[in-house]
Amino acid sequence: MRKILLVLSGLFAISCIKKNSIQNTIQQSVKKDSVVVKTHKVSDSSTIENTAEIKIVEEEKGNREVNVEENQDKNTGEADAAFQWEANQKLEKLLKHFGKNIPGYYGGAFINDSGDLEINLFGDTAKGKREIIKIIGRENVHFKMQKYSYNELNKLMTYLNDFAQNPVNKKYAKNMSFWWVMEKEGYIQMGLLDNSPEKIKEFKAHIHNSPAIKFVKSSGIILQ
Repeated sequence: MRKILLVLSGLFAISCIKKNSIQNTIQQSVKKDSVVVKTHKVSDSSTIENTAEIKIVEEEKGNREVNVEENQDKNTGEADAAFQWEANQKLEKLLKHFGKNIPGYYGGAFINDSGDLEINLFGDTAKGKREIIKIIGRENVHFKMQKYSYNELNKLMTYLNDFAQNPVNKKYAKNMSFWWVMEKEGYIQMGLLDNSPEKIKEFKAHIHNSPAIKFVKSSGIILQ
């Protein structure tokens, strides 16, 4: 009987030990899992925060780059405006100096895409360049040789204006739509409603046959 009790007691003790061992294992596993989960949460939070910080840094960097580009565009625009203003001042000074006595070497002027002053010269270009530099200087001023002088083009424009306004010339003038001096190219552009070879020949025969006039097709009447 005592042996049976001892065996039962031993079995009970072993059962308790196993139970405690299993509980400890479960608790350790739960604790371990909890730590993993906690660590995982911290890792996710850290990742989100880091991602947000990276995004903010990238946005700030992008904003700085945009601001730099905007400032560069602004500075470029201001520089162009300054150059154009300077070119206009030089041209006004030159024309004021000439007054009504435009020299024969002068072929007109315009401001180029860089904001510099381009001056067309005709005939004695060396003399013209020297004279103009004395008046306005050489900085941001460029010279170009042309086939026709300003005086010749201006005289031709006056003739065309007078011809078109004279009612006697209505038969031929009605095909004239517009005409103006092309400062950059150095000639007069004539827009004809009918730009056919026959009408160009008629223009040269009855209005003017100057090589300084270049013909183009006009899409509508500008002359009233």
